[in-house]
Amino acid sequence: MQKTVVRNRVPGGVSRGLDGPWRVRAVQLDLARQMETVDYIRHYADTAAAHGFNLLALYLEARVRTPTFPFRPRAETYSLDDMARVVEHCRQLGMDVMPAVSTLGHCEQFLACPELAHLAEARDGRGRFGPAHGPGHVVCPSLDGTYAFFGAYLRELAEVFTGPNLHIGLDEAWDVGFCRLCRPRWEAEGAGALFIEHLRRIHALVCGLRKRVWLWDDLFEFFPERVADAPADVVMCHWCYDEQLEPEGAQAHFANRWRRDWLAAYAQHGIEAVVCPWDRLPRNVESLTAYARRHRLLGGLLTQWEGTPRQHAFHPVVVAMTGRLWSGRAATADEAWTAAVAELVPGASPSLTAAVRDLASVNPGLGGRLRAWLGGRPVREEWLAQELVARAAAVCAYERQAPGRPRNRFLDRVEWAAEAGRLSAQLRESVPAIYDPRRTSGQTARLRTLAAQWRRDFRLLRAAQREVFAQPEAFAYPGEGARLEAQWQVLERELAPVWRRLREPMTAADWWLILRLHLQDYHAAPVLRVSLCYGKRVEEILPPAGLKPRGLEGGRCGGVYTSFVPFRAERAPDAVRLEAWGYGGQGVAFVEAQNPTTTLLPAALRRIEGRVTRPEAVLRDDSAVAALGCPDVAAAFHRPQLAEERALIEIALAAAPVSYAETAAPRRKPAGG
Repeated sequence: MQKTVVRNRVPGGVSRGLDGPWRVRAVQLDLARQMETVDYIRHYADTAAAHGFNLLALYLEARVRTPTFPFRPRAETYSLDDMARVVEHCRQLGMDVMPAVSTLGHCEQFLACPELAHLAEARDGRGRFGPAHGPGHVVCPSLDGTYAFFGAYLRELAEVFTGPNLHIGLDEAWDVGFCRLCRPRWEAEGAGALFIEHLRRIHALVCGLRKRVWLWDDLFEFFPERVADAPADVVMCHWCYDEQLEPEGAQAHFANRWRRDWLAAYAQHGIEAVVCPWDRLPRNVESLTAYARRHRLLGGLLTQWEGTPRQHAFHPVVVAMTGRLWSGRAATADEAWTAAVAELVPGASPSLTAAVRDLASVNPGLGGRLRAWLGGRPVREEWLAQELVARAAAVCAYERQAPGRPRNRFLDRVEWAAEAGRLSAQLRESVPAIYDPRRTSGQTARLRTLAAQWRRDFRLLRAAQREVFAQPEAFAYPGEGARLEAQWQVLERELAPVWRRLREPMTAADWWLILRLHLQDYHAAPVLRVSLCYGKRVEEILPPAGLKPRGLEGGRCGGVYTSFVPFRAERAPDAVRLEAWGYGGQGVAFVEAQNPTTTLLPAALRRIEGRVTRPEAVLRDDSAVAALGCPDVAAAFHRPQLAEERALIEIALAAAPVSYAETAAPRRKPAGG
């Protein structure tokens, strides 16, 4: 018999739910970004049910074609009959199926169809982050045609998805309010009014189908007062991917990271909620579950995004661990991990369980971009993660080779991921050394030897991936091999300039600019453009980009960080120009240019425009930071012109250092002056 989660008073006056099965234990399969065969979806449901889940959420966006929506190619969509087969299979398992159809943001698959492009919020050519490239991903909430389309489309889906729930999305709809119809409403009533009116209209459509509305809750961070206006029968999907949560609640995603106990706020308004961790961050699963147990809630939804779980080495163990934790089969995370690893690797030792848990938490893998590899030299957090991966991988290799242990596909995949992570970490460490204009001949020889080994290792890893992650024919989606090869080709393209830089001898024309930057909020979205001045000539060396701190991703925090920008120049630049805009502000602590023989340091401030705070901080390499742009993400969300204002600082460079005390900041110019 299923135990009821009841409320209980514990010492200190904190109210929390007793350990026991959660009423809703949902797991999501992202079919919008990666299609799967119907056979695999049914197999996935079998596995999820065995681990204690009772709801399968299919994240679809526009993956199902219907008489109302026949516009996408058959090879890129499912039929209603396909979905009916999945629903019937899950019914036999005692499992509900919930479709997730984006109805505000993340509608790019709908809007890419010419027949629906007129519903785009960005149809006037502009969105929150600048000129629109195509129709964008947000539908217009001021067009009756939006509701006519979704009313008909959702009605067709509801005939097949016979369960009681329907997820309507509503997350990350950044462009709402930018079309010629929505802008006057926004200015008169506020963005929150646009959002809540859209929620009510979609809610009415779904209720007419006798379904209960589920929605992502992140946009309420910008208008928390509107929670009181939400229909009381919705289910708030409280998603937060931080790996450490405080009892006081989660920090916002894109609103200055302000903290609120959202589950308590929803309960205050009589609204039920589920917590939604991410399968790629098992520590997030543990911390969000611990936070949720302090509250009365409906249950949990384990999200899976981007790519197939068949190619994610740690997905099976995270699903098994989460299912045990939420179904009450394990009272603690430690018990859940022990049981999950033992199921995948019978006879697993405590050392192996700890190693798999550590590796899953780091989630090593192959990937990266040149811009990220040049994100300064590795920081402490990266070194610690690299050491943890090495130790855990050694334990897994030892256990896999234990006498009498049969070959284990899960351990093979874990080892592959660890090896991919090792190579990625070596690239992260070595790429800055390769681009360093002052690397010595000895360093060059060592790096060339390493590069030859990397090429061999990449070839082995590429071949091993095909074997280790081989799928039954019924599970492999058509064209999957080509997609995997395309990922390797992207990596090859990113590495091509690295190998070229390593082959060529360093000359006086090889430079890099060292940027000491600061970001107060990892989730912010500032844009930075970097140019060099040679007399009257200005040359851009870094196109507008968002540079994020390396090594701080896990905590989603900001901080001081470094970024290298290589460039070639036959003469030394006489100034560097930094231009920033966007959301959250860009901090700049120092800049420095180097070639094999010359170092250029800040000598004076030549030009300041727009919103720049403490500009003189860039003249000395210390903890002081100049701030460019609007630092308040929430304010800029409601007043986008704050994010569009450009802040500019131009710093004269000289070979001889100038002391901080001798430097005087010039008189500030007004914005645009």
